[in-house]
Amino acid sequence: MSRPVLRHARSPTLTAASTSLNVEFNAAVALGVGTPTLSEPISEMSLLESRFEGLSNVLLTYEMPSGPSTLGEMFAREADRSLLLRHLASQRHHVLTQLDDLTDAQLRSVVLPSGWTPLGLVRHLTMSDERYWFDVVMGGAPLDYWPEGANADWLVSPDEAASDVIDAYRAAITRSDEVIAGLGLDQPPIRLEPWWSDAGLAFPDLRTVMMHVIVETATHAGHLDAARELIDGHQHLVL
Repeated sequence: MSRPVLRHARSPTLTAASTSLNVEFNAAVALGVGTPTLSEPISEMSLLESRFEGLSNVLLTYEMPSGPSTLGEMFAREADRSLLLRHLASQRHHVLTQLDDLTDAQLRSVVLPSGWTPLGLVRHLTMSDERYWFDVVMGGAPLDYWPEGANADWLVSPDEAASDVIDAYRAAITRSDEVIAGLGLDQPPIRLEPWWSDAGLAFPDLRTVMMHVIVETATHAGHLDAARELIDGHQHLVL
C-alpha cells in the first residue's frame, strides 16, 4: 500500500468508477469525523502523498484492495506510518549527530569493555538493521553483502575511510526509506528467517519490522551516548 493524494476540491461529492474511487470530502472527514464507509470491492491500491493542512476540502484518489474499508481506517494507518517514520528518523539523526566532531582516532577508539568502536557500531546499524530488515527482509534483496567471520558486521579495517562508513549508513537509510514508501504497514516480509521463532520473535508485517529497527537504533544510539561522553565529555542529553 502506498500513500494518498490530497488536493484542493470544491465540493463534497463521492464518485466511483472501475477500479478507483475519487472522493471529494471535507477536511474534517480526513481527520476521522463523519467518515463514510467504502464498501465497494476495489482492487489495486495506488496512493501518492501530499499535504492537506489548512484546506477546507480535499480530493482523495484512492484505489483499494478488495473488501470493505473506511476512510477513517485509512487515515489511521497513515497516522501510524507517519509516527513510525518520525521516530525512526529521530533515532537515525541521534546516531549521526553523536558522530559529529569526532576525530578519526576517536571514531575508531574502544572505550567500553564490550570492545566495539563508534565506527563499528555504525557499520552494524548499516548491515544488520537498515540493509537487512528493509532491503532484504521487506524488499527481497539478496543477503550477499554480509562479511565473513564472527561479529564481522561490527568491524572496520584501518584502511577504510571513516567517511565512507558513515556515507554507507546514510545510503542505506535512503534505500530503506524507498522500500518503506512502496509498502503498506500490513505488508508481510518477503524473506522469512527460521531464527526469528527460535528467538521468540515474530515479524508479520512492515509495522513490526519498523518498530524493531526503531528500538534497535535507539538502543545503539544510547550506546553511542555513553561512548561519546567517555571520549570527549559530550552529552546528548543532560539530566
